[in-house]
Amino acid sequence: MNRLAVVVLTVLACAASLVACSEDDAEQVTGRPQPGLEGSVTTVVVPAGAIEVTVAEAVDEVSAGDADDGEEHRPPRGWRYLPVQVAFGRADPTVVNTSGKVDAPVAVSIDVGDESYDLPAPYTVDAEGRAEAAAPVTTYVPTRSEGDVVVSVDYDGLEQRLGTDGSRDAGVAEAYYDGTAVTGGELDCTEGWTAAPDVDVDIGCRLRPTITPYLPGLGWADEGRTYVEVDTELLLTDLTIDGRTPPRAQPRLTPSIEDGSEVTPAEGTGIADPVETPDMIVKTLFLEAPRDGQHLVELGLEAWGVAVSASVALTP
Repeated sequence: MNRLAVVVLTVLACAASLVACSEDDAEQVTGRPQPGLEGSVTTVVVPAGAIEVTVAEAVDEVSAGDADDGEEHRPPRGWRYLPVQVAFGRADPTVVNTSGKVDAPVAVSIDVGDESYDLPAPYTVDAEGRAEAAAPVTTYVPTRSEGDVVVSVDYDGLEQRLGTDGSRDAGVAEAYYDGTAVTGGELDCTEGWTAAPDVDVDIGCRLRPTITPYLPGLGWADEGRTYVEVDTELLLTDLTIDGRTPPRAQPRLTPSIEDGSEVTPAEGTGIADPVETPDMIVKTLFLEAPRDGQHLVELGLEAWGVAVSASVALTP
């Protein structure tokens, strides 16, 4: 048989089987919305919540009933389809919990061998900046091997890469997985306020710290650093100088943190306004500090014209 006859027979075989003979024809197929795909689940935590990517066993074809376009799809010779589904859920509120949360869009993709495929976003962001879950859609991505699969999620400029083999490269978002990002219990800081020797002061003080790698309006912390959000309640019940009460005035709170500084999130991120009266301050403090350590906060307070202060370790 001559070479021309071989080429003609090959083309006819490809056409008869409806299977592309060129590797260039390997394209992903969008399926219909159908929650509940079973397979290996990789969970990626972002400030908006948890992105769950399910990878099922490879299939030889996508039926017309499963394909969004209503047509049957067969991959090129030597390829199979890997069903992949992306879903959105709420993460542990003690891990992802920041004031005035405004969610950002997310981009999800999957690497299969040497190929990378974009996947549908698991949520949309409404006009108020809240994430709304989208209906899970199965995407069928072509594969020529049963090799490693890596899920990539980009949230506000930080890419996390998690493999189905358990590998993880999350950058500063590693805090979501290793227990560093957490909302702590309430701290009673009523005792320990210091002032000049002739000053007697009684201040009710409660703090609730949140350690987080991300703040809306500020983005991700630098490598080796973290944000410290502190819900603060101060109640000035008594203050005297040599037994006399000074004129009441609006207290001013100036916080500082060891090896760090106070930061200010951008306006429009939904952070509650502080409540401040001559007797009370209720507000959220935002600080930036080293990732590790006790996060020692110094509360400097000008109370009715008198300087008082307290030091509080936010983490054990």
